[in-house]
Amino acid sequence: MEISSIVNMQLKLAQLGQAGQSSSANTVGQLLGQTNQVNSASSAANTVSQLLAPANQRLSQQLQSTNVQLSAYGQIKSAFGSAQTAAGSLVGAATGKTASNSDIEKAAQAFVAAYNQASQSVGAAVNGSGTQAGALAADFRAKAAGNDLAQSLGGGTAFADLKQAGITQNKNGTLSLDTKALDQALQSAAAETKNALARLGQQVGSSAGRELASAGNVGASVGSLTSRSQSLTAQQTVLQQQAALLQTTLEKQSTVLNYTTASGLAAYRSLLG
Repeated sequence: MEISSIVNMQLKLAQLGQAGQSSSANTVGQLLGQTNQVNSASSAANTVSQLLAPANQRLSQQLQSTNVQLSAYGQIKSAFGSAQTAAGSLVGAATGKTASNSDIEKAAQAFVAAYNQASQSVGAAVNGSGTQAGALAADFRAKAAGNDLAQSLGGGTAFADLKQAGITQNKNGTLSLDTKALDQALQSAAAETKNALARLGQQVGSSAGRELASAGNVGASVGSLTSRSQSLTAQQTVLQQQAALLQTTLEKQSTVLNYTTASGLAAYRSLLG
């Protein structure tokens, strides 16, 4: 209800003292109409949250979905980071002049564990469990990251290097290390074994680093999902602020209109004596 309507209502009340009963009856009818508008304003103030609920629900659903995907990518990012670090440590141990066979074996064990964790993190995010779909089941970037990691040990001399280092690749893509075979290889063919381990570390490290880069599948996805999550959160905050402002505005308007209408009715009754 606009201010002009309030003014018109007050003017009509002021005219009652100069008008006849017929005119008074018409004015009363108009005043009651204004009262109905007051009630409508009050009702609107009470239903603002209901009117905005669909938009808020859509934003909440989109934000939840985005955060679930971001969480899955966060786990992949962490696992790939660990794989990159372990790969670098393996290269350092295999090429270092002071590393003992025991140091190399520990580095190889850490490398295999980190590689497996990276592979499994992608598998869980894409394939899910037997009862629940993966959070990134429809995400081509996650699948590409997993394929890149697997291919880092699938070409060139990788197969021969794995065998030389006592490492076998399982059907699910994970690795298994035979520490006894590695120890024997380091004793019988130290140079060849160290070179094989260094190449394996370099290949996996390069793959992980490529995926973690800002333009890589993992890095780019984490960046875009983070931006989307922040944007949706900001939109939700703005919507809530607007809802609160509209609620307050309508409540204030309803209060003013109720007061004006009550004053007008009181004035009308006093004129009638």
